[in-house]
Amino acid sequence: MPALTNRRHKILVAKLTLVLTSIFIYNCAQMPLYREEVYYHRLKYPIVRVKLLETKEELKVSPDGSFVIKCYTRKDKQRDSEYFSSTRIWLKSNQAGIDIGANESDELEKNLQKAVIEPRGKNQWFYLNGKRYRGILEVNYSPQDTAALALNVVYIEDYLKGVLPAEIGNWSEKELEALKSQAIAARTYALNSLGSSKEEGYNLESTVADQVYTGADYEDQLDNLAIKKTQGMVLSYDGRFIKAHYHANCGGWTESIEEVWNKPPEPYLFSLGDDGFCSWAKNATWQESWSREELEEIVSAYLKAYQEVPQGGIGKILDLQVQKRSPSGRVSLLELRTDKGIFTLEKDNIRWIFRREKPPHPILPSTFFDIELIRDPDGELEKIIFRGSGNGHGVGMCQTGALGRARAGHTYKAILSYYYRGAKVVKIY
Repeated sequence: MPALTNRRHKILVAKLTLVLTSIFIYNCAQMPLYREEVYYHRLKYPIVRVKLLETKEELKVSPDGSFVIKCYTRKDKQRDSEYFSSTRIWLKSNQAGIDIGANESDELEKNLQKAVIEPRGKNQWFYLNGKRYRGILEVNYSPQDTAALALNVVYIEDYLKGVLPAEIGNWSEKELEALKSQAIAARTYALNSLGSSKEEGYNLESTVADQVYTGADYEDQLDNLAIKKTQGMVLSYDGRFIKAHYHANCGGWTESIEEVWNKPPEPYLFSLGDDGFCSWAKNATWQESWSREELEEIVSAYLKAYQEVPQGGIGKILDLQVQKRSPSGRVSLLELRTDKGIFTLEKDNIRWIFRREKPPHPILPSTFFDIELIRDPDGELEKIIFRGSGNGHGVGMCQTGALGRARAGHTYKAILSYYYRGAKVVKIY
């Protein structure tokens, strides 16, 4: 039997009808209700659509057994052709669409607008550029960037199996209640995203822009158990999904959402003390330092994403002062004085502008810091030191605090009710 066959010319298969529908009905202020409908017949529901990458480079896709490849010359039309493959295929964008082929040079289709790769095996694995994923791969053409947009369409419980190891890590049974808390928070975050699909046709990024998702390569047995034991459980407030933000370490105090981003207050996301439950972690405190020249270069590079920067950069740094702090003690207004002017930096943007010294310049751990300025005998600024607490934006559940509480015997319901005051755990499927 050949490794690759074309439905049009070699075999007959039953036609599959794809009904593109929303899986939730929004009814006024009520929690969205789950509706059983067909989208991809091999998947369980509810599903999420996760952006894995957008690239002009070649995508290499391999089956764990075999898969079906469905080809579309128009995204809004029925598929034009279909292949079965038990070997690796490749996809690559061009100026007009996506080309697809097998082996190194065998081209099957040109200028597609969409390709769907559905594994045929029971476990539904596929490999994208060597990384293993559950569910289905959908590759759409992005005409604005002449790139291929790779999406993982996956059952939400399987999606969570790729989120928990990346977001909270691998722990022991004494931290199981914290892992359950993380599963419920991450599930709520994901389901809440379904009401705000992006124009590109996906719900979630696979990065810190939403929740870090690593597919199936790093799944952990205990994380999977926590997901299974909380299946279908979400957090709700006043009949709606909450905005289930969470972070690595609050540094002793969580933060109100409006103090971090330009978003309205939420009654369940306000500043509260963590009672020392996160102080055990390595990321409870931190320190970063820069020479004046290094910080000038870093701020010049990243500040332009938020405000206008003079040609040639911000100039020579003369002073750096905290002008305002939030109720929790985080820096909410920072004034940077240079020989080219005064730059005002606000809220969580500060973390994204004051990058760390060593390349690739990751963002600052938190805005919970004090500043020390070291000057030479002539008063010239020589070195800048930030000494801080915590890791992350500080909104919602403190993950290391949740781990500490689980070790102290707190249940997942107690952990979640502490960090999301007034929210309820409900099972919706």
